[in-house]
Amino acid sequence: MHKNKKSALDSSINTIVILIIAMTALGLALRFTKGTFTALHDDFFAINEQLKNQINDYMLTNGMRIYFPSTNIEISKGESKILGIGIKNKKDEPLRYKLIIKSYKDQDGNSFSADNWFQYADKERVIEPAESHIGNLKLIMPKNIASGSYALTLEIFDLGLESAYDSKDFFITVRG
Repeated sequence: MHKNKKSALDSSINTIVILIIAMTALGLALRFTKGTFTALHDDFFAINEQLKNQINDYMLTNGMRIYFPSTNIEISKGESKILGIGIKNKKDEPLRYKLIIKSYKDQDGNSFSADNWFQYADKERVIEPAESHIGNLKLIMPKNIASGSYALTLEIFDLGLESAYDSKDFFITVRG
């Protein structure tokens, strides 16, 4: 009986030691993982801020009101892409605006609708004089669209003047 109590005690001690080692390893793994993801998160926002500064500098240097670098966007059916956009207020008063995307013709000269192709906040925005907004549009290409080329215009509509503040023509080429 004495032997059974000793082996039971040894077994309990071994279990406790293994449990302590496992908890320590888990703690170290969690600390490492948190540190890695925190660093990635911080790097993402640093890069994002750096990109915003580069776009602002580019618009200022080139006297641009709108920055939309894509003139021909290639995309497959069912695919999505994030597109960057920058808007600089060169007026002496706040710019009240809305984004409008107009569809024109496909490669065969037929009219088409791109109403459900883009995701963005369709709301009134305001930019103070000499300030800019940097943001994104998400292009989501439907799966049932015909392959080919489509002509569109991105327009910054000035709500104060009720006319276009600036616009940029671009094409979307849909691959099969």
